[in-house]
Amino acid sequence: MKSNIEKVYSKLPQKKHNLGKQRVELKNAQELEKLTNDADETLREFDNVLNDWVNRYIDLQNEVNSVINLADTYSAKILDLENALDQFGTSAEDLGVNPFQFDEYTNATTYVGSYQSNQDLNNEVLDVAKSMKQL
Repeated sequence: MKSNIEKVYSKLPQKKHNLGKQRVELKNAQELEKLTNDADETLREFDNVLNDWVNRYIDLQNEVNSVINLADTYSAKILDLENALDQFGTSAEDLGVNPFQFDEYTNATTYVGSYQSNQDLNNEVLDVAKSMKQL
């Protein structure tokens, strides 16, 4: 006489099921889902970091443009000062006066000299700033 378990099994179709294979396929599907979720999470993190970086880079480019504009304005002011020094010096000499007797002339001459001695370094920094690529 058959046991209850044997009776149940006998009623099942005789086709064999490879449950081990199905378990492996389920495990693979779960692994795919996990890897997809991990990749998606990393993409979201990357996207956030990239957006922050782009915003900071744009801000930096704006600052660079501001620095370059200020440098151009400063150079123009120095050129105006040099022209004024030349005119003042010529006028003073025409009157027979040494222009260095005037503190303002001496201070302006010193200021222009300081600008000129730092001009190479300033230009080097500006060249680096100007070489930044635009996004």
